[in-house]
Amino acid sequence: MKTSFIIPLLSTLLITTTNANFHLSKLYNTVLTSGTSTQTWTSISACPSNDYSCKCLTNYGGIPDSKALEKDSFSIPSGFCGQGKLDFYKGGDGSYKFYNSGGDGSVRGQCWVTPGSKKECSITLGSSNVQADWVCYSDVCG
Repeated sequence: MKTSFIIPLLSTLLITTTNANFHLSKLYNTVLTSGTSTQTWTSISACPSNDYSCKCLTNYGGIPDSKALEKDSFSIPSGFCGQGKLDFYKGGDGSYKFYNSGGDGSVRGQCWVTPGSKKECSITLGSSNVQADWVCYSDVCG
């Protein structure tokens, strides 16, 4: 009986993992400015799942609005994964559905927050810490 439950569960986990297309990550950044003084700020990065690395997280301009993931809607500017502007709208379940800006209204994909997702990256004279991560499922990044 246990085996018949485990196999479908593992299959679901494998499918879910392989279909992830990109991540939206909220980063808390801290740098040493002089002596013991520090500067902190928040940023949002968008990274393809096949390049979910510190290099992408800390170098991609991402989403200009650092509070985007706290809002009901936001956009990723044109150019991410070769796409035009993408518009995101938060649903009642806390996930974001996204669409081509000015498109026909077809859903391109959906993003869900992944609780407990933490990653730390070194930056010049400081660090960036992923404090929240949304995994997005779509075909946007090919």
